[in-house]
Amino acid sequence: MAIRRLTRQLHRIVHWSAHDARAGREPTRALDGERDLYEVSTWEPRTAFDRFALGAERIAGGYWKVLFLGILFLLAAFSVVAALLVLWLVPGLGRYTLLSVLLAFAITAYLWYAFASPQLPLQPLVVTFALALPLTILAGTWNTTFRGVETLPLLGVVLYAFLVVAPAEEVAKLLAVRLYAYADDRQFSRVVDGAVYGAVAGLAFATVENFSYIFQEAMVVLSRQPYAPLRFVLGDVAATRLFSAPGHVLYSAFAGYYLGLARFNREHAGAIVVKGLLVVILVHATFNVVVAEALPDLLGLGDVGWSLLVLTYDGAFGYVLYRKLSRYRDAYEAAAERGGSPPGVPPSAAPPGAPTDRTLDAVAGSGSVPEDDAPPH
Repeated sequence: MAIRRLTRQLHRIVHWSAHDARAGREPTRALDGERDLYEVSTWEPRTAFDRFALGAERIAGGYWKVLFLGILFLLAAFSVVAALLVLWLVPGLGRYTLLSVLLAFAITAYLWYAFASPQLPLQPLVVTFALALPLTILAGTWNTTFRGVETLPLLGVVLYAFLVVAPAEEVAKLLAVRLYAYADDRQFSRVVDGAVYGAVAGLAFATVENFSYIFQEAMVVLSRQPYAPLRFVLGDVAATRLFSAPGHVLYSAFAGYYLGLARFNREHAGAIVVKGLLVVILVHATFNVVVAEALPDLLGLGDVGWSLLVLTYDGAFGYVLYRKLSRYRDAYEAAAERGGSPPGVPPSAAPPGAPTDRTLDAVAGSGSVPEDDAPPH
């Protein structure tokens, strides 16, 4: 039975596309005709940037259906074994890694609590986090492979940030959401769910990245002084990384929101995803070039000054994300006051704010049955 359920789940993940989602399921669609839901739960090309994203999607064309979960599983298993070995060999490494992501975890928990609880279950969040771990390693391998771009004269650092690092990392985090939670209506029923899943993927990415930085620093110290106490050095690195980690959460939450928007706007799904990714790639790469490199050197900032600069930059972007999510929440609450049902679903068929898949399927006349009883299609 367990193998049968796993087979169905893999079938759904591989073959699911945006055309399988029914836009009417999205709760805020109950407000259609009453308020502008553009980038709340609807989307159409309005701006020049929107049209650019639509054109990029048309150039790419088609739907990607690449299945590499087996590779990810093997990579994840190897990574877990290697990480456990390193944690055993380097005392305190795990503790300092956890300390370095506390702020990122707090932001992720807030996004879940403020915008998605209690409807978003824990299990797909855990799976998304787990999928993001090996994808982070793949992104790191990509970055290392093309590190030579950074050494090019004049624009090497800029090209490396904008064309190598930021695209690889943001696509990897979004894939962690797309590969699992995205393909299940019970796990992804609202646009805002994408932001929370994206934040979880960003938290996983920040954890792996901070682990790597702290481990590298430990190796440098031990190579020079084999018996040196690590707690002061690693604590300093963890404190610095504490302020870097939230960026990963905020960027991938923003891209995840657009992934959720794409899920319920099938006719422009590719363009919407492209738009979200382009925004976060530009913001991420600008952070790498300007905030992490240029301004600290130009202004002679120390650790405290650099931390304040990072908090200001990411805080500004975080506010943009917060405003976008708040706009969605306002629409969601307005829809809930009217019965929480999308167009075509009677208010009595769905509890306020929490329509279920079983009820929606029955009202829509789809004839679907619970997933465990339904054969693969």
